[in-house]
Amino acid sequence: MGGTGWHNTDTQYYGANGIHIPNTTTLAGTYNDSSNPPSSPTQSQLAAEAAKYAGVTGQYGPNDSYVIALPSGISPSGFKTQYCAYHSSTNAGGGVVSYTNLPYQSDAGTACGQGSVTSPGYLDGFSIVGGHEQAETETDPQPNSGWLDSGGQENGDKCAWTNLQNTNLNGVSFPTQPIWDNAKTACAQSGP
Repeated sequence: MGGTGWHNTDTQYYGANGIHIPNTTTLAGTYNDSSNPPSSPTQSQLAAEAAKYAGVTGQYGPNDSYVIALPSGISPSGFKTQYCAYHSSTNAGGGVVSYTNLPYQSDAGTACGQGSVTSPGYLDGFSIVGGHEQAETETDPQPNSGWLDSGGQENGDKCAWTNLQNTNLNGVSFPTQPIWDNAKTACAQSGP
């Protein structure tokens, strides 16, 4: 998604160091934990999984984010009824590990985006919800320490489930939601 108009919206935000978020993203790698996950992992178990992989990479801090993509049938408490995914952070290895809990979105059906943009759209929720969390992780990597509006909402929350559409991300079309654009003072699929 780096280099796209959709991701460019995050470039108006900046970190505690005063440097604006660049319109780049890098997938540094993947890690497949072959152990059987608990059927309903707790937040501390998810945080431990993120810390485990951060220990493998040695990467800690606000510029590093770990996505815990759970397999079908694994349902953390609150998934499907209170949230589709969330991002958080934990202290580990002498640093802060930012991570996203991304359950298998299709297990929630339409409650987490299935069929929102395409038909039958079994995978719509992955890019809609995953993009939402990525945008928020970049602008608020350790929740409630980065960008929040006056009501406490992050830039993805302000636009959740509005104006969903297919967006071209580097030549491939993905369902996305807009994110908050301060320059436009509106939700935008591309900005600023």
